[in-house]
Amino acid sequence: MKSIQIKNIKKFMSDALIHETFDKFTISEATVKTAVSFVIDGKINRDFFGGDPDLPEDGSDSEESVSAAKDSSAKGNASGEFYREPFIKYGKIRHILFEIIKGKRTPVFFRLVFHAPRQLTEQILAEADTGFTMRDVNSLTFTATFKDGGLTVTTGTNLAAFSLDKSVDEAWDKYMEKYMEQFD
Repeated sequence: MKSIQIKNIKKFMSDALIHETFDKFTISEATVKTAVSFVIDGKINRDFFGGDPDLPEDGSDSEESVSAAKDSSAKGNASGEFYREPFIKYGKIRHILFEIIKGKRTPVFFRLVFHAPRQLTEQILAEADTGFTMRDVNSLTFTATFKDGGLTVTTGTNLAAFSLDKSVDEAWDKYMEKYMEQFD
């Protein structure tokens, strides 16, 4: 776990709300406190899609996403279950957060909980040569918290079982430190 102080808050907010900088990540929660509080649960509600077996990984219903989901549904894991991202891609709800946050007044508080998508998690595990597999990692996360005029990004890892080996944590922390350098 690493805490990274964001120096260029204006650029971070512009990238988070207007640009595609964070769109590859999924988001499990967004909490924004302005005149009222808003809480968005990013967990994909599969019932909304009527049990469609071709539900895209990101919860969208574009033809391209459905096609990609069909291609990936042939690849099950060892337990016979098919992998699906549990949370919506940030890019699908970014415009909603923009509408909530835009205006002359800065929010009193916000917290955005992002998750690395499967492909990025696999990449980090491979590059770090940790010995861990996707089965060992529940999630790689980072939480952006704006409070008292400051913005902090905190990394986190959630392993399937307890381990004294911190190589996954270190690899994720290193990746996020480099990713957040653009906001120095």
